[in-house]
Amino acid sequence: MKKLNYYYGMDACMALFVVLLFCKNIKGSWAVATVVAFALLFVLAYTSKAKVNNESEEAVKAKPEDACEPLLDVAPGAEHYGFDGIKANGKVFKAANGTHIVVKKDGSVKTKALTGKMVNAIRGGVLASPPDSCWNKLFDC
Repeated sequence: MKKLNYYYGMDACMALFVVLLFCKNIKGSWAVATVVAFALLFVLAYTSKAKVNNESEEAVKAKPEDACEPLLDVAPGAEHYGFDGIKANGKVFKAANGTHIVVKKDGSVKTKALTGKMVNAIRGGVLASPPDSCWNKLFDC
């Protein structure tokens, strides 16, 4: 069974909220309901596991969530849930909880969903150095 990417729901709530802000005939309760739904989806996304799809031709290494080792191999064409970061194309990428990232054919990393991109911009992204000693093996491989 496929797991949901709650960040897509957050994108929809954000778009609905913006539309509701500009609609003069809509009552405020719709805007409040949209904000509540956005908050609920954020909690669900933040507590879910990160997902990676490897669309590249080579296996990528992944650091398991809340563990130092062993590193995981994500085979070409495979997907994996529950990791903190990956190394693709010589770069280490930290994934925030609940985000869905894709390693593209050229080895570049793309985050899916607009709100997922915003969360990764704040709490993830390409790392220049290991945040702690558990990341050393991923940087060294």
